[in-house]
Amino acid sequence: MEKLNKEHQILIVDDTPKNIQVLGQILSEQGYKIIVATNGIQALKAVEKKIPDLILLDINMPEMDGYETCKKLQEQEHLSEIPVIFLTARTETEDVLKGFEVGGADYITKPFNAPELLARVKLQLMLKEKKDELRETSESNKQLVRILLHDLRNPIGAIQSINEMAQENPIIYSEMSHLIRKATENCM
Repeated sequence: MEKLNKEHQILIVDDTPKNIQVLGQILSEQGYKIIVATNGIQALKAVEKKIPDLILLDINMPEMDGYETCKKLQEQEHLSEIPVIFLTARTETEDVLKGFEVGGADYITKPFNAPELLARVKLQLMLKEKKDELRETSESNKQLVRILLHDLRNPIGAIQSINEMAQENPIIYSEMSHLIRKATENCM
């Protein structure tokens, strides 16, 4: 798999301190920076301070469960692009499907396998980087099209003006034909 190009921050949201400790150690050893929240409310406050690159989210938590937390993240445009990996003991098909329905990018059941977890984390981070690059390229292309359209307005406007004058007076057309030729050359 491709090497990621920056140090990523991962928000771990779990109400069990031992889970946070184990996940934190595994991820820190790989160079990831860790942010911690013990419930959904804390997680939402944490992302308002610093937007992480990825969220590992437990489902069974007090105050606000993982599904509701993910749903609230998805409702906010500036947070909806953060990939969320549900990391939970819930193994039923309905739970997995609900995780994807509320906006989860992946779903891992506990107890998890560390190499698999790291591979999925790396994959989601790589996908996020590629999406970000595509979004930047798209914005650059839109800006380029706006500039090109703006630059084409001048020669096209000149052609239009000469055409209107030629309709009023055909003699002007023969005198201005070199301007029309020059304006069309500027369009190419």
